[in-house]
Amino acid sequence: MIKKLLLIGGLLVCVGGVGFAFTYGQLQAENVSETKTIEEAFNNVEVKTDNAQVILAPTDGEAEVRLSGEMKGKEHEDFKVSVAGDTLKVEHQTDKRTFRLFSFDLEEFNKQIEVYLPREAYEEISVESSNGVIDVSELNANQVILDTKNGKLRLKQLDSDYIHAKTSNGAIIANDIQGEIKAQTSNGAIQMSLPTIYSPLDLATSNGAFIVEVEEAVNNTTITANTSNGSVHILGSNEGNRIIGDGSVEVKLMTGNGRIELTEK
Repeated sequence: MIKKLLLIGGLLVCVGGVGFAFTYGQLQAENVSETKTIEEAFNNVEVKTDNAQVILAPTDGEAEVRLSGEMKGKEHEDFKVSVAGDTLKVEHQTDKRTFRLFSFDLEEFNKQIEVYLPREAYEEISVESSNGVIDVSELNANQVILDTKNGKLRLKQLDSDYIHAKTSNGAIIANDIQGEIKAQTSNGAIQMSLPTIYSPLDLATSNGAFIVEVEEAVNNTTITANTSNGSVHILGSNEGNRIIGDGSVEVKLMTGNGRIELTEK
């Protein structure tokens, strides 16, 4: 009987501790809102964050960076915007040092960084995040490099010579992008809607399907599509390896687990 009472008492202490940590984090919630305007000229854009959604979009005015959202359990936050040489640098880092009775991470982060860029042609746009969705649309750059450890990547109406999109955990969704494309995810589907394929396309996922749709007929490509577990449908055929025309443009579609579809509208 005594043992049972001790066990029940221990469980109540654990539940109470978790409830206290959760309530403490809720009470410490703080809204964040900050806007910075950039007047200096720049040709490159570099964004780094450890835990926030990142949105890049065009503007008809001056370049502007906005940080908004809510942090629970906040003690310190570092948000810097500067122009170094010809590069706009946006750096955001959160430092969690709140009191916890137990090792449960109950603090929640809900942050958004919006970067609005004048409608110009840039040399390179790069975004790196440890945790968060990256959303980039309607921009023009020679190179676009997107990398998140955990989060979805969304790309829309990008005109670039080279696009590299990588996430360790999350889907990659792209619509109306042009240029050589390399996309990688360890866990997630890759969905793309392209005008056509006239530059190399290299897509890889360890676990997820490929769905690639093109508006115009595919010509002069060498297509290699392999899946360890799933069906393959390439331009009306079940053959994964095909050469169309002179085969000068290489297309690679590789997944460990999932179907592969390449279709024309």
